[in-house]
Amino acid sequence: ILVAVVCIENLKSNFKTNETEEVLEVIATFLLFNKLLDLLATLNTQIATFKTSLYLIILDMRPFLCVLLLVGAAFVHSFRVIQQAASEPVQAFGPFGDSVWEVFAMLTGAFENANYPASTVLARTLFYVYM
Repeated sequence: ILVAVVCIENLKSNFKTNETEEVLEVIATFLLFNKLLDLLATLNTQIATFKTSLYLIILDMRPFLCVLLLVGAAFVHSFRVIQQAASEPVQAFGPFGDSVWEVFAMLTGAFENANYPASTVLARTLFYVYM
C-alpha cells in the first residue's frame, strides 16, 4: 500500500516538496523496495539465494571500503593543502565538498589537467600517485 501511495504522489503533476521531504521519500522508497525484495525472496529460492549472496558480498567489502575512504580522505586533504599554497588556486579543490567530488571523479577517470597546475610542486606528483 505504501509503495502505491509513494508512486501516486510522484505521478501528480503539482507534486512539490521541500528538501527534507525529498530525502525522507528517497529513504522510504528504498526501504519499501527492500520489503518488496523480501517478499519476492519468500516466493522464489533463486531470489533468496541472490539476496543472501549480495548481503555477504557487502559485508566482506566493509574493510576495503574503510581503507578506501581513509585513503580518499587523505588525498582530499592533501590536494586542498597544496591548492591553498598555489599561485593560481583551482576551484575544484576549494570547498571540502567540491574536493571530495573531484577526488571521486578521479577514481572514475573524469579529471582535467587544469585542476593540477604545474606551479605547485606536488600537485601533479600527488595526482600520479593517486592514479
